[in-house]
Formats: sequence, C-alpha cells, structure tokens
Amino acid sequence: MFLNPAAPLEKLYEEGKFDQAGTLATAASAWAGLGPFRLKEYVAGQRLVLERNPYYWKTDLKGHRLPYLDELVYLFVQNADAQVLKFQSGETDVISQVGAENFTVLSRQQRGYTMTDAGPGSNTIFSFSI
Repeated sequence: MFLNPAAPLEKLYEEGKFDQAGTLATAASAWAGLGPFRLKEYVAGQRLVLERNPYYWKTDLKGHRLPYLDELVYLFVQNADAQVLKFQSGETDVISQVGAENFTVLSRQQRGYTMTDAGPGSNTIFSFSI
C-alpha cells in the first residue's frame, strides 16, 4: 500500500488555505515529508524529535533500508557553553560548531569520546533584526 505523504495538505491547497498549514499548533503527524526522517515531536524552546520515515525508499549497498537510526533528538540550549556542559555530562552525543575556546576545553578533557572533524553540519543559522 502506498501512502501519499502530501494527502493532509491537498485539502488545504484545494480550499485556497495552504498558507494556514504548518503553524506551531500543527500536529507532528500532519507534516508531509519525503526524506529519511519525519517530524515526531516539537516542544518549543526545548527539543525537536525526528523519527525514521517508514516510507523512505533508499537502501545501502547490502539492501538494508536507510536511515540506520530510529530517531534524532535535537535539544535547544541557551549558548555554546551550555551545549558543551550537556555533552560532557552525557546528555548529548554530538556537538556542532565548537568555538575555539570550547574546542580547547574539550581537547584537554577528553573522557570517553573522540573529537572528529566530520565536515559541514546539518544545522542552519538564522539571522534577523527587529
């Protein structure tokens, strides 16, 4: 059976109300997505949870369905120092965009982790003025 991920949005589009789709009040199950993960949960100011998309088509060279991970959890933190503290305490597994000062601290205090430059991150930086 094929499930159309856009079906929840089609009605809004046909009614000319597509601009009303995708507010903070929209349920996670109502979002359409074609990538390896789909929205599972969003808690404003706290976390964003993505789950494996069961309809994602891609496989690895051995035929195993991708992605390998069942879930990704992004925590929202106040600043880079808070991000490092959560990492050092084991609350998080990955840090992106480590500044020079925190890089020095993490390099000196490696306990149970290895620092690796994995290249560009998956994050986006938004800049705006009021």
